[in-house]
Amino acid sequence: MTAAKKRYRRVMSKNGPVEEAKNNVEEEIEKIGESESNSEQTILQGGWLRWSQLLEVANRLLKPLARFHKNVLDLKNTIHEMENELNENNLDIMALNFQNSYLIEENKKLSKMDEDNLGQIKNLLIQVNYLAGVIRSQSEKTILNRKKRRL
Repeated sequence: MTAAKKRYRRVMSKNGPVEEAKNNVEEEIEKIGESESNSEQTILQGGWLRWSQLLEVANRLLKPLARFHKNVLDLKNTIHEMENELNENNLDIMALNFQNSYLIEENKKLSKMDEDNLGQIKNLLIQVNYLAGVIRSQSEKTILNRKKRRL
């Protein structure tokens, strides 16, 4: 039972069916009904007000969180881009290392060829010196032979 009905019964039991009491009770019931509906509305409005205040607080708290989340996503994108660039750089380094090892092998081959060529040049110089010596001795012999013939 509502508070208004309880008051009505109390008033009716004390005063009896007096007209004035009825009017007072009816007015009181209306006031109580209005106050109950007002209080219900107030409760509802208060609940809504509290709910909206909570939402405002949540929104205020979520804004920095959303900014932080955006910053985190930006950082993730930056990290992803840096990883891609790093992978590309690693591939470039691997290609350069491969090219470098190829050039080192070619250099070794050329060095060996240079050594072989140097050895051949030394042998040729020895042969030239020998031939020059032979030619000198031959020319000296021919000169001596000519001198001997003349004498």
